[in-house]
Amino acid sequence: MNETIANAFYGISFFLSLFVLVGLWRAAAKSPVTRRLWGLLALAWTLNLIADLAWGILAFMAPDLWLDWIDYLYIGRYLLVFAAFWLYPQPWGWRQWVAMFASMLIGWLLVWLLLARPADNPDPGYALARMIFPVMDVGILFGAIYRWRMAEAAMQKTLLWLSVAMFAYGAANWFNYSVRVTKPEADSLLALILWLLSTVFTGVAVWQFWKRTE
Repeated sequence: MNETIANAFYGISFFLSLFVLVGLWRAAAKSPVTRRLWGLLALAWTLNLIADLAWGILAFMAPDLWLDWIDYLYIGRYLLVFAAFWLYPQPWGWRQWVAMFASMLIGWLLVWLLLARPADNPDPGYALARMIFPVMDVGILFGAIYRWRMAEAAMQKTLLWLSVAMFAYGAANWFNYSVRVTKPEADSLLALILWLLSTVFTGVAVWQFWKRTE
């Protein structure tokens, strides 16, 4: 894909994410009942922006250099998002844990069977190490959908939009993985569009929350 187009998408997504981040922190301060949900999502968004910024600087100044701590920031983002859905409004029980891990196992099998194995000349390091992200996306989507289905009426629209945002983010990672499993430096236009839409949908969720509480 054209590098200029890819950089344009990355730039738009980054600056749009800054506005969404402000909205998330504002939502966290708005209501004590939902503070933990929005606060953890805001922390996750902050880590993601730091990782994106570090990745962008390295891609521009040292394209051959990659630091493991950037991946750890992205993993931290996943853990915080997961904690947000797990803890709001109360931690879920063991049945939900079993269902979540079962869904992630199915996700791992699908990534391996549909994306990794069929790839022509896959990069073995990328294929194995980066598989963690699309698999974690399945767990995040499980948590988002579960909270949406169980939510009180006042929060259902907000959690629905968050679920749609998590789906778009996860789908972007699946499309991105399908391209980069053979070419780790390649970009998927569809993935870039979906990442941008995930940010937009998160912003809609925050706006929906403001609309309800004002």
